[in-house]
Amino acid sequence: MQSGQIGDQLIERLANLKIPLVIAGRPVQSMDVSYIDVDNINAAYNAVSHLIRLGHQRIGTITGLINSAVSIDRQEGYLKALIERGEMWTWP
Repeated sequence: MQSGQIGDQLIERLANLKIPLVIAGRPVQSMDVSYIDVDNINAAYNAVSHLIRLGHQRIGTITGLINSAVSIDRQEGYLKALIERGEMWTWP
């Protein structure tokens, strides 16, 4: 099963029913379920930092659904790299 979005109750309902599950991706809400994930914060940070080192100045991002854990983490890494470069960014 894939990680949920903010407000998605499916994972919590399955966990409460004691149905064994492993989630692909960090769940947004803190709960006692097993999951596997990649470090999306550092992956986005490293990708943007690499583009900065190559001299790129206009770097955009497409993170996915804004209310999912993956998107939140990717956004964090993206912004961290830009802030380190001295950019002042806001996120809608």
